[in-house]
Amino acid sequence: MFIFREVNGGFGTTVFRYMAATLFSIIYGGTTTSDIYNTTHIITDEFYSAWMKKLVQTGEIEDINGELFRLHTSSDIYDKTLTQRYIEVQNRLTSVADIVVPYNSPPPNDPVIMRIFNNILAVPNIPATPVNNSEYPVATEVLGFLVQGTFQHDVVYNIYKAQIVNWIRRYPREALMCADFFKFYAEDLISPLIEPPIDVVMHIQLGDFISSGRVTHPFSLISILDKISSPKIRVVARTPETFVEKLYLKFITDRYYVDMKLCDSVVEEYNYIRNAKVVVSSLSPTCWAACFFSTVAETIYFPDCSANFPEQTFNHAIENTIPFEFKQIYLPELELFFGVLPSATPTFPPISIQPVPTSPVAISALSRISPPVGSRSRRGMPLRL
Repeated sequence: MFIFREVNGGFGTTVFRYMAATLFSIIYGGTTTSDIYNTTHIITDEFYSAWMKKLVQTGEIEDINGELFRLHTSSDIYDKTLTQRYIEVQNRLTSVADIVVPYNSPPPNDPVIMRIFNNILAVPNIPATPVNNSEYPVATEVLGFLVQGTFQHDVVYNIYKAQIVNWIRRYPREALMCADFFKFYAEDLISPLIEPPIDVVMHIQLGDFISSGRVTHPFSLISILDKISSPKIRVVARTPETFVEKLYLKFITDRYYVDMKLCDSVVEEYNYIRNAKVVVSSLSPTCWAACFFSTVAETIYFPDCSANFPEQTFNHAIENTIPFEFKQIYLPELELFFGVLPSATPTFPPISIQPVPTSPVAISALSRISPPVGSRSRRGMPLRL
């Protein structure tokens, strides 16, 4: 049986899809393929959730020819979900894996990438509508699976963690590629770490998390930092690109003495988190994957967000996982919180987010319900939390 993983999403999503595909390879004897035409059925998030629920609740592994597979992974769904163009695009995207340099996302105008896309557009006779059953006969047996989804759960992976790690050790150079053509290898998920373990790492994910409301409200972070007495706290984040992102990080460094690590590489970011004894997690699947594959984590503070994002059930990487209150905040609220007028943003001077060498500051009760001094709310504008 063949397993084909779609190319879609960032690093964390790619890792979770890889784990789902690996789990099916382990349980059903699958082999990774780079040719989507080797597949006849599809594994979606909907099917995977039903399959996982049965396995966790009953301990039974669904037979590959069982009712659940026939109901959720039939060629009917395959026909409705995929188009010939999609199949061709996925087939050609995976062929880029041998060309792209690992750990480096090529620019959109890269000549190799442009040639791939031009070839895709030039393919003749590819309809933009789903293939009819008459053109794509219903498969009578499972030849292979297209794994298409995010698969961000925890219980089933925790059950099979040892087997997943052993699979990676068996196939360490299996290439994984994200939607932006960032390429890495399976062995990177469990590679030995050079630095000694870090006491505390707080992961902050900004970027598109701000526009989607998945960034943690600064007050939620304060509620955790106030509880941590360790003198060695490392804040890990990607290099900020906007003024609001810089203000967000500065909000933390102005109040606590932390070691700020700004990462240009997602693998570097992943390894800092994986090497922490205590992790304050963000909503990033990259952080979740690092927690899952960590061998030194003793405590994980995890955002309690199950009601916000029910499609993601990952919230328990290790036994000592402590939930903390997660507050959503979007870009307009962040701008209000920091007293930033979007139109004035380009005129602001550069902001340093280097740590301030002072002792941790106890945040007063007033500061928990009021924004910083000088913000627009302090100047008479309303505050929305």
